[in-house]
Amino acid sequence: MKLLLVVLTGLIGAVCTHSAGAADVMQETVYLRGTVVSQQGDALAIVLPDGSQIVVPFSAESALEPDAPSAGQSVVLQRFVRMDGSVEHIIMERYRLPWIGIFAGIFLLLAAVIGGKTGCRSVAGLALSIGILTALVLPAILAGMPPLPVSVAGAALIACTSIYIAHGIRRRTTLALIGMLITLAVAVVFAMLAVHAMQLFGTGSEEALFLQGSTLTVAQLRGLLLGGIVIGTLGVLDDITTAQTAAVEEISRANPLLTFRELYRAGNSVGKEHIASLMNTLALAYAGASLPLLLLFSIDADTPLWVILNTQFLAEEIARTIVGSSALILAVPISTFLAARSFSRKPPAPDPHRVPSLHTH
Repeated sequence: MKLLLVVLTGLIGAVCTHSAGAADVMQETVYLRGTVVSQQGDALAIVLPDGSQIVVPFSAESALEPDAPSAGQSVVLQRFVRMDGSVEHIIMERYRLPWIGIFAGIFLLLAAVIGGKTGCRSVAGLALSIGILTALVLPAILAGMPPLPVSVAGAALIACTSIYIAHGIRRRTTLALIGMLITLAVAVVFAMLAVHAMQLFGTGSEEALFLQGSTLTVAQLRGLLLGGIVIGTLGVLDDITTAQTAAVEEISRANPLLTFRELYRAGNSVGKEHIASLMNTLALAYAGASLPLLLLFSIDADTPLWVILNTQFLAEEIARTIVGSSALILAVPISTFLAARSFSRKPPAPDPHRVPSLHTH
């Protein structure tokens, strides 16, 4: 792993050096979308939006693709215009936006048809959450602000706005929000303790290395790691706290005579089932996102298992899973306690004008 990090660091340095040298001779860089007409040996004939046709070298092996784009498929091109007037084109990616739009449309249709108004509100809340991340959190971090406080503030803003859009302005929504914020505060402290105790610096991924070589310092990368853990935990807390408060309210409606203790016990029983399913979901989500690298570790027979588990990449994923799962477990009793207090049967207030009866024997 150390050798891999050294190689990647060297590649980053080489790319930066090449980019600095290229900036002296490049006058303009333009991105275009073109349509493949035919394949000519190790090159593709491509028609540009203005109707002109160019021939661009392409190697499927170099592009890490199983085959070359076929005729009729669209690709993304990068055009370099040099100071001497010469023009060079390279193929960057296959053009995928139409299919992304189609599957996004299917998702929206399912949310509207099956979820109804609640599904539509959930999509609106999701859009707001993405908007807060892209319009507020990311620009603030790029401007040099500490990633952890920015991420915590962004997570709190997402929680306070999107939850009401998705679930409506109701008492149980407010209770879920309070439980979410309390659990999130505990998760922030736990994440800081875990990251510092495990000596994680946020440099366990290739993306972090590129960021370190461009815009962020090591201290900011650690804060970025913590911020990512916090924001990732928020998504799980949204699910569990809203489900718990809704379950407690429905139990209370079914039996309004339940006391606080009885309602808390019944709600906590439902919450334990949520914990069992969501903990597995959280672990599988992190494992699935890192599947290629986990496979790479699996075929490395020369490295002992304890060394692999000790790598910063896996330690970061383990920390994410532990913090998220711990917050998930804590959210159940916290949100259940708040909901049970609010929805349980209140004992009748004593009547100050009532005269106690006297019994004679």
